[in-house]
Amino acid sequence: MASIWGICSFGSGAEAFCEIRTDPISKKDVEKHCHNYLFDHEGCVVVMTVTEASQLAGRAHAGQTDKAGRLYVEHVLAVRDLLADRGEHARTAGVLHGVLGDTTVTVDEPRAHGCPESVIRVVEAVTHRPAETYEDCLRRSAADPLGRPVKMADNEHNSDEERLAALPAAQAERLRAKYARARSILRASERSRYR
Repeated sequence: MASIWGICSFGSGAEAFCEIRTDPISKKDVEKHCHNYLFDHEGCVVVMTVTEASQLAGRAHAGQTDKAGRLYVEHVLAVRDLLADRGEHARTAGVLHGVLGDTTVTVDEPRAHGCPESVIRVVEAVTHRPAETYEDCLRRSAADPLGRPVKMADNEHNSDEERLAALPAAQAERLRAKYARARSILRASERSRYR
């Protein structure tokens, strides 16, 4: 019996990265059970890997620097790595968390490379929207089960004292306060979820 892996949709609206076993496997079987799939030239299913997402983020953020003058891609790679214990979707969302808001990449590009819809949903959840307050963005991020850990990892790396030490003292202090407020909002949303 052969097997493939793909993003499966269930009647409840839930999605999962799951194994689909059929004998033999055909494109028709995949189309029936999965969405957001691509086929390579041999008819095999293609789903974006963390490595491919990292490469996309590297291309998208090429030449960008952070407030301290470091390459911005170092930040998204660090966020990815902070999510190592959360699984492939979290790591993929972590490395892509800045592409929609900080680059010219649209949601269509990761989708065209086989990025799972559940990951795209998270990236959209953590992306700051025009005319939206930072706090509203945090609350929206926290409402997504995977958006909250991605935003927490982003905050953790942004709050790193080594990074803040490279900034002028007044700016570093302002950012410490901003990130502390952000952690408070993100943690409060987690606590309210379990009440």
